[in-house]
Amino acid sequence: MHLIRNLFCAMGSVLIASLLLTVPVTARAQDEPAPGWRVAWDFLVENVCIDANNQPLPGVSPLDEPAACPSQRKLAIGERLPYHKRDWAMIAERDMRPNGYQQSDSFPVRTIYGPAVVQTYDFGDTPRAFGRFDDGDGGQIAFFTAQSASFGITEDGGAGLQLFLGPACKPVDSWIVVDSSFAARPAGQTLARLTRLAWLCWLRLDDAFTRWHVQPVSYRDRVHGRLGRVVLSTLVSEHFGGRDVEAADHLERMYFTRELGYTRWERWQNLSRHDRPSDRQGAAMLAAQDRCEPGLGAPAAGAVWVMTDCREWTQMVPPADPAGDSPGFWLDKLRDNAATKATFLP
Repeated sequence: MHLIRNLFCAMGSVLIASLLLTVPVTARAQDEPAPGWRVAWDFLVENVCIDANNQPLPGVSPLDEPAACPSQRKLAIGERLPYHKRDWAMIAERDMRPNGYQQSDSFPVRTIYGPAVVQTYDFGDTPRAFGRFDDGDGGQIAFFTAQSASFGITEDGGAGLQLFLGPACKPVDSWIVVDSSFAARPAGQTLARLTRLAWLCWLRLDDAFTRWHVQPVSYRDRVHGRLGRVVLSTLVSEHFGGRDVEAADHLERMYFTRELGYTRWERWQNLSRHDRPSDRQGAAMLAAQDRCEPGLGAPAAGAVWVMTDCREWTQMVPPADPAGDSPGFWLDKLRDNAATKATFLP
């Protein structure tokens, strides 16, 4: 049995590599998504403030006052990052870590599948440091096809580097954010089918009910040290761990805004399916820490859902380099990795 499994693993790896390498490279000329994806692109890529010459203003974010940020546009491929978003430390550590634990950016990149969006996770809690790749760092990459916008490459401190494969056994149309219907209407749902196991791709895919909508969401923010609040139009995408809401034992909810790109993330557990003491303890600890505000609340009535983890990247900080920081964090690592390097174009 182990021999058969290993054979399938090897075959899957070879197959994925060959599929990646045989995709036409006409995507090199594309720096923006197809017209049908411009609305989704607007939510996934962060804005930059610009001067009269259309150049990004370092140290200024879209949450600055209009006098400091007179005009905005999407961050372009290859541009340096003029600001960063960071999360909120727990109450007990807020004086020690006023700028939070994790930094995140949402920027575009060229790939063999066309323009994609990189969203990073960069921890800066000692001994880790912002701006370099440390243990537990990573991110996710959203690819666009005719069918969907979905995350196909992810990395985090839990499972490490992963490829989420869709029905074509490629890292597309897998962890769906929205499908193509989003261009015509702001709310919808679909049943995503995906796997992280290349050797199972042609045999079995897991089900993940996915739904999305757009609504105003109120966020707390910190800009140049000043605490405040801001209401932003938000694309909320919910990825359930099951075929439907009732069958799912967990949920990941993602918030995307036109100004900041990826803005908030939540993990929920369905205690009606599996009532684990560790989930109840995690939810109680999270509520006491005040790292995130309540957000939109439970995803469904008639079941006991608890939020066990979250990140809210709404603290704006300037770049380390006065001219703007390179977006190479994590991306340079992927360009050198045998499993992912063929995906990216110059």
